[in-house]
Amino acid sequence: MSFYEMSFELTNKCNLNCLHCLRDKSDMRSSISTGLFDSILKQAKAYSLQHVAFTGGEPTLHPQFDRIVDTVVAYDYTYHFVTNAWNFLSVWKMLNDPAHPGRMHKLSGISISLDGANETTHDFIRGKGSFKKILQAISILRVKGVDISVQITVNKKNFGEIEQMAMLASELGLKRLFYAHLEPTTLAFAQDLVLSPQQYREAEARVEKLKKAMKIEINFSLGHHEQLPFFQCRALTMYSPNIDYKGRLSFCCQISGYRDADDEGLDVVADLNTVSLFDAHKAWADAIHTFNLDKIELIKNNQLTELDAFSCYYCSKYFGKIDWMEKFPDNPWAQDVLKTRHTHRMKRHVPGRKKP
Repeated sequence: MSFYEMSFELTNKCNLNCLHCLRDKSDMRSSISTGLFDSILKQAKAYSLQHVAFTGGEPTLHPQFDRIVDTVVAYDYTYHFVTNAWNFLSVWKMLNDPAHPGRMHKLSGISISLDGANETTHDFIRGKGSFKKILQAISILRVKGVDISVQITVNKKNFGEIEQMAMLASELGLKRLFYAHLEPTTLAFAQDLVLSPQQYREAEARVEKLKKAMKIEINFSLGHHEQLPFFQCRALTMYSPNIDYKGRLSFCCQISGYRDADDEGLDVVADLNTVSLFDAHKAWADAIHTFNLDKIELIKNNQLTELDAFSCYYCSKYFGKIDWMEKFPDNPWAQDVLKTRHTHRMKRHVPGRKKP
């Protein structure tokens, strides 16, 4: 299933400053160029790529979002995008332009970020007025028959609303609901949003019960606890390569542009401004090979910890994204990082990797 879809962080711009946001905010003006975007999609035809996903930042804030969508349509791919729905009405008008029918024809769905089962919780995390914007967008999309997905990032603020979120999603007539673990940042620590490892497991157990009880499709996003130590995620199987807003192929979207990280871009595989998609693919294969060899060594030496079973956490540690946790020595996540970060780290040079 490799290269079935391709994910693009179209821009690092965002109109919100969510308390749990993973992305680095030092550059809020940059966006991928339409020329490079076109070039990448053209090269991707050789892989029989099927689908394109847009993230950010807020992807709809790309200054030429309409041209980006038209490029996808021209290459005959389907697409979807993640949005906070704040500027949905203007985007919806653009998508429904009768002069460009392909924009709606190729749209497979829209994923909306909803972080509370009520206005108070959601707006605390994402900003005043955002909950109402989302309900407005969902209402329009339901009437028009567009596939809607919603994702909630579980944290201490909404931990008590896991079941209520499923009820709300069902009442709103949504097709599917995703729960995701919060990836820790210094801001999330400062706001006391980060759950303990035990609470992570409890959240997963509650979601499993909901999956059996509810008619709506419910899933836990990647990063949940995995029993198999050599688990291979979407990144490791090359299902969906991720291109950041600078036009660089990164190891995985979950650690791309990680807030607070001081890592010299270890997860940046190649710069597509200077190398072809095919050469970048080779470098990615090398990086994955290195990653897997390092993990096999840890398994062999019985050096994996219980927390390493959270796959996204393991990668954050491996790529040096969360070394700053040493400032929080009493936290159980930080204690694990301090104990293992020198063994859980990329130790080999990855051919073709470009530093930012």
